[in-house]
Amino acid sequence: MNQGPDLPSRGARLLIVDDSADNREIMEVMLQWEGFVTLTASTGEEGLACAAEYQPDLMLLDFVLPGLSGCEVVTRMKSDLSTKDIPILILSGMSDSASRTRALSAGAADFLMKPIARSALCERVRNILGLKAAAAGVA
Repeated sequence: MNQGPDLPSRGARLLIVDDSADNREIMEVMLQWEGFVTLTASTGEEGLACAAEYQPDLMLLDFVLPGLSGCEVVTRMKSDLSTKDIPILILSGMSDSASRTRALSAGAADFLMKPIARSALCERVRNILGLKAAAAGVA
């Protein structure tokens, strides 16, 4: 796929928050192969701290986490002025529509079901980053 200059992908900084080390590693490999820079966290609390400190271009957030749930992380990020503009892609093994609705209502930009295919993940990431760039250009 031809990437236009106004659709950022190469070098965009992504924060992966997942309690599974295997899932984090798999997503890192898939996304780094596409040229993205990745940061990782294993809990919602770590994810919030990393988002505040590093200001990633996008957070990829597991829906089910120990401690703070994915929805709680989204709610906290959207209520904090320093992180409210960071888009969040929720990743979940839960297929019920109520979970998807809760995540999107909390402020997530999109929702993707696990297991995740590399092509679907990269397409969603590019779409969200493109929308973020377009919104920044309008503002």
